[in-house]
Amino acid sequence: MDPITAGAHSFLTSYLPSPPPAPAPLPATPPALPLASFIDHTLLSPSCTSRQISALCSEARAHSFAAVCVPPAHVAACVTLLAGTPVRVCAVVGFPHGNSLPSSKAAEAADCLSEGATEIDMVINVSNLKDLSALLSESPGGAVALIDPSTSAAAGSLVRALHDDMEAVAAAVHRVPGALLKVIVETCLLTPLELRLAALAFRHARGVSPVGEAMGYIKTSTGFNGAGARVEDVRVMSDIVRDAGASVKCLNGAEW
Repeated sequence: MDPITAGAHSFLTSYLPSPPPAPAPLPATPPALPLASFIDHTLLSPSCTSRQISALCSEARAHSFAAVCVPPAHVAACVTLLAGTPVRVCAVVGFPHGNSLPSSKAAEAADCLSEGATEIDMVINVSNLKDLSALLSESPGGAVALIDPSTSAAAGSLVRALHDDMEAVAAAVHRVPGALLKVIVETCLLTPLELRLAALAFRHARGVSPVGEAMGYIKTSTGFNGAGARVEDVRVMSDIVRDAGASVKCLNGAEW
């Protein structure tokens, strides 16, 4: 673990309950699957029409994509159009800015799941990460520490806010057998330190929350606030979350 990650991890774990013991080693890599089975076919434009949603579902069936990802208002139509196929229906919540209340995100997720969605893509509150980063100091050697001990309570509150934001939506997802949560952190808006804090907060929430197993993926971007995935961002996130049993999902248009 590099010094920035180690320092941030030490900081985070000082404010949250200790995680359970490390999971058992991951099994051997399974045989390669078709590329299409990893793709979420997505249409999130505010002007998308019912005809375009129908075409999206037809393409997902034809190419055996993993899922379609749509706004909440189109979930029910997609569930009907994809009935009898293995293609899953994913809905976005708190999208695209992530600054709605955790309770609002949880209610939105619950509504989408009741309509038949089996995956939820939520956007975290990036402002919490920015505020947390402002309370930290990164030394030339890469160590991370509180700028002033008097800010400890504020920092702890922000860490808890990040945790609670994810856990609120995960609780709604966890109530539906087989449902999955992906947590979007909007990497294009984050500094290197903020990216590590986001991945560590996700990893820790997944490890300590009673509904953490619903958090299957940390996702790079919404596509609405700037650049898509960058290979270095994916590498950083993967290094932090993979031994916790989670994976990284990349937005299309990745900058390799």
